Amino acid sequence: MTSNVRAGRIEELIKPGQDTTNPDIPPWVIVDVGFSSCVRSSGITINGGEIPDPIQGYRSASSTPKRPGDKHFGMLCPAILGWLNAHQSSGKTGVLNLMLEAPLSMAFAKRSTPGDEPQRVIQGNPIARVPDEIEVTESNAMVGKQQRPWHAQPASGLMIASMRLIQELSTALEDWEIRLFEGFVSFKTVAGNGGHWEDTCKLWDALPTRPAVLADRDGPIINPQQGLVTSITSLMDGASDGNIPPILRVIGSGDAELFSEERRV
Repeated sequence: MTSNVRAGRIEELIKPGQDTTNPDIPPWVIVDVGFSSCVRSSGITINGGEIPDPIQGYRSASSTPKRPGDKHFGMLCPAILGWLNAHQSSGKTGVLNLMLEAPLSMAFAKRSTPGDEPQRVIQGNPIARVPDEIEVTESNAMVGKQQRPWHAQPASGLMIASMRLIQELSTALEDWEIRLFEGFVSFKTVAGNGGHWEDTCKLWDALPTRPAVLADRDGPIINPQQGLVTSITSLMDGASDGNIPPILRVIGSGDAELFSEERRV
């Protein structure tokens, strides 16, 4: 069951102070999700630190990562549990902020209703979310768009990987509250294309040090005139409250942008 999982709130999107080891402060587990069967395709940091490989059940001669924090997908859950056991005094219960660099919401074009004008044939089809697109200036000075839509590969496959990781953590931490946030490190240049570990560190560095608020550069996850957005938790076996995990997007070395669909009363 995933009934202990919920979308995080904007005001919860805040980096802890200097004391990142305080067990009373919810830790930030940030994962760049990969889904390879044979290589270290995932990256992870907890509160900005390096996370060792899990020990139990692994041979001592297991492959070593080229970059600190790079993990096999199957190592993620036991590595997180190992860190919590070592750093959280409560042990049995707590709150966990989980940010995944993978799509945690889906958007679909609006369908027509009785009395509406006839709609285009794409109604009901998957469409790009607002943070899936950026405007770029082409070499001919024309303004165009680059897209990294949630429904294209590899993003849609990483959504499945995220669901699996969320289910594993939800089961192992059944008395914990798990708050979901989406990280988005994309539209990278070749020069700025670091590894999985580096992407988690970019998201950690981008966390605000005071309660987050929507700024002028921020926006909604979907234009309500174009479609509807839903959380991936609606596809899982726990109750979904309909709220959407906020998205923290980092492009290059620029400022972070926040996209949100707050529905709580």
